[in-house]
Parts: sequence; C-alpha cells; structure tokens
Amino acid sequence: MTSQTNEAALEALIEKALVRDGYVQGVPADFDREFAIDRVQFWGFLEATQSRELDKLRGRPNWQRLVLERLAKKIKKDSVLAVLKKGLDIDDAHLDLLYRLPTTT
Repeated sequence: MTSQTNEAALEALIEKALVRDGYVQGVPADFDREFAIDRVQFWGFLEATQSRELDKLRGRPNWQRLVLERLAKKIKKDSVLAVLKKGLDIDDAHLDLLYRLPTTT
C-alpha cells in the first residue's frame, strides 16, 4: 500500500490530530469570509463565557456586526496575538478572547 504524501493528506492528518486533542472541527458554512471567523464558534464561546458582557451590547442596533467590525479593526491595528491577549473593549463591555491554562495544577 502506498502512503499519501500530498498536501491534502498532511492537512487531513493535522486536522485529525487536533480534533483528537480536543479542538472543535468547524463547518465550512459557518465561516464568515468578510471577517474571517467562524461565527458559530465565536458567538458560542462568548455566550458561554461572557453573556453579561454581551448583555451590555445587545441593546445596540446591529450589535453583532459592531463587535465583528471592531474586532477586525483592532486586529488590523494591533495584530491577532495582541487582541487575543488583551481582549476587546467596546464602550463599557470587555470581551476576553483567550483563557490561558494555569501554569501549575
């Protein structure tokens, strides 16, 4: 049997390993090309971890688009890594975008 050594096989192997280690596999239909984000995963994460902060924004018209626009603008200005580390501030709401594992058990 010949082994698969092309790029698609490598991508499939990496994806399988990540899913096995706890990463969530996305659905292509959930990907927002304008903002380059999986909307279902993004909003699901924020709802599960910071619904009170989102409540501060829900009364505004098009509040979800506002969050995505601010996120995109902040990423362009400061970089993805900086935004992940510092979070996103919109008016009086602060959205944490990264939770680090503790350094010790």
